[in-house]
Formats: sequence, C-alpha cells, structure tokens
Amino acid sequence: MTPPMTLEVASRLIANGTAEKLTEQQCRAAARRQRLVQQSLGHSAASVSEGYHVWLPLPEGWRPDVFRSECARLGVLVSKGRSFAMNAGDAGEAVRLCVSHEPSEERLRRGIEAVANMLNRKPAGESLMI
Repeated sequence: MTPPMTLEVASRLIANGTAEKLTEQQCRAAARRQRLVQQSLGHSAASVSEGYHVWLPLPEGWRPDVFRSECARLGVLVSKGRSFAMNAGDAGEAVRLCVSHEPSEERLRRGIEAVANMLNRKPAGESLMI
C-alpha cells in the first residue's frame, strides 16, 4: 500500500502540473545527452532518443571485460552488457553506457569522447581470469 503522504504529494504534483513539467525537463535532458552520444559515437551506439542508457556493441577484438577495464583506467566507468541481459549469452560483445549519473554535461561529453577514442584502438592485451 502506498503511504498516504506519498500519495498526497504525488496527487498535488499531478494536479498542479508540476509532474508534467518535471517529466518534460527530464525528456529534454535525456535528448540532449543522447545527442552528445550520437555526436561522438555515431550510429554504432544503439540508443533511445529520450532514454538515459546506450547499448554499445564493441568492434572486433574487444571483449567487454577488457574494454571496461581500459575505460576505467581513464576514469570512465561503463558496464558489461551481460549484466543487463536476460540471458548473459544474448548480450554479445557489448557494453552499456548510462548517461544520467554525471551532473556535468561537459564531463559527460569528455567521457563519451574517451569511449569513442577507446573504440578506435586495439585492446592492450587479453585479460586473465583465475
């Protein structure tokens, strides 16, 4: 059951139009961030125009764990695609980018550019799992 106070707050936000305005702001912010992704990664990134996540298939030679580690060394955190797939085997060689967490769009742009530059390189080496 929804707590009465939460229900009251939500009802007022809906009734006075604030909820709609906040939703529109979030949609505009998501679209701006998706444009940043498309400017740096182009059509190689599968995204939704008003979404905050990007599915990025990796080029030949890259494995998600290695790509993730290389990005992390640059201070850019990405997630292995299999963490978000219903069946890990269905994820393929891909990573998932979340473009909502970084408050600064300039820092986000630099992070996306770092990912784009990483895509153009060859992996430094194979990871060893022990």
